[in-house]
Amino acid sequence: MDALATIAVMTRFSFATLALLTACSGAHVGSDDAAIAHDAGAHDAGVFTGAYLTPDCAPNDGAALTLTLYEAPVPECSADPDHRSLTFYFYPESAELFPIEAGDTVDSTNAGGSVSQCPGGTPPCRAADSWSITFTTYEEEGAASGTYTATFDGETISGSFDATWCNPGLVCG
Repeated sequence: MDALATIAVMTRFSFATLALLTACSGAHVGSDDAAIAHDAGAHDAGVFTGAYLTPDCAPNDGAALTLTLYEAPVPECSADPDHRSLTFYFYPESAELFPIEAGDTVDSTNAGGSVSQCPGGTPPCRAADSWSITFTTYEEEGAASGTYTATFDGETISGSFDATWCNPGLVCG
C-alpha cells in the first residue's frame, strides 16, 4: 500500500473512531467505573427508540456497517452525547457478510467489530464481551429492523430496533 492509500485508510479509521468517541461524550471504552451502572429498565425491549444504520470502513478498508441506537429519537445522521447509546460496528473478517439480507444474523463469532454502550452525558462507555444482531428487514440505503443482544461483564441486554439509513458519502477501498 503506498503512502497516499495508507493516509486515506487512517483518515477513514480516524473518522469512525471520532464519531464513536463523540457519541460517547469523549469517554474511554472498557472502563469498569461505577458510573456505568445499568438501570433495570435497560433490559426492556424498545428502550432505544432512535436508530440509524451507516456504511463504514473496516480496518482493511473494506466494507463495514455501524448501527447506532439512542434512548431517544435523534435527527438523522447526528450523534447525541446527551442520550444513552448502543453502537454496533461490524465487518466481515473471513467469510463474506455483505450484502446483508432479511433473516441474516451477524454476531461476534462471524464478524469483526465491536459494540459499545455509552451512558449519555457521563462517561465512561463500556465494551461488549459478545453481541448479536438479527435483521428482520434490510434495505440498503433504505431502512433496517431487527433484534439485538449484547453482553457486558455478564449482563445481557436485548431489544429491537427500527433504523433509518444514513449515508455520509464515505468511500472505502
